[in-house]
Amino acid sequence: MEIKSIDDLIAIYNSYSGKVSYTPDVVLTGGEPTLNIKNPIFIEFIEFLVLKNVRVTIETNASIFIDFDKYPILKNLTFSMSVKLANSKESSNKRINLKSINSIVKHSKNSFFKFVVDYYTLNQTLKEIDYILKNSLECKVFLMPMGSTTKQMSKNDKTIIDVCIKKGFIYCDRVHIRVFENLRGV
Repeated sequence: MEIKSIDDLIAIYNSYSGKVSYTPDVVLTGGEPTLNIKNPIFIEFIEFLVLKNVRVTIETNASIFIDFDKYPILKNLTFSMSVKLANSKESSNKRINLKSINSIVKHSKNSFFKFVVDYYTLNQTLKEIDYILKNSLECKVFLMPMGSTTKQMSKNDKTIIDVCIKKGFIYCDRVHIRVFENLRGV
């Protein structure tokens, strides 16, 4: 759907929120939502949600620096920082922006790391996570097992749980995959 005005976004929100008796959480994800921060429709929608006391989470790879002084409404949001790791095959200078990460942690209402890890690259991945954590302001760390099927995740989950216990991280499962496998639209 092409979004041409704030009314388009409000209509989408109302189509969901009108079906429940509680205030839904809104998670902005897909691609990289922070690419839209300079779009006035995006900011206006964030303002609309915040005024309705909606909890808004932006899922970001945290590679784009956000000017929280220019866009102070973003200080009311939660940021789920899924920094891409070496297993993504992208160069580290494209994946890791410590200035951006620290700005998000410092200025946002809430922020946390969510890393997707796998058994096969675990040692390299943990070294990279340790580097990011040593150079970032403190926030919670969630680890998720890599895999788009239950079978693939089962190769990773027990090892990832052990790492979480050892390092004090939080294990985060991919329940939608466990229930629906890799079905689109879930």
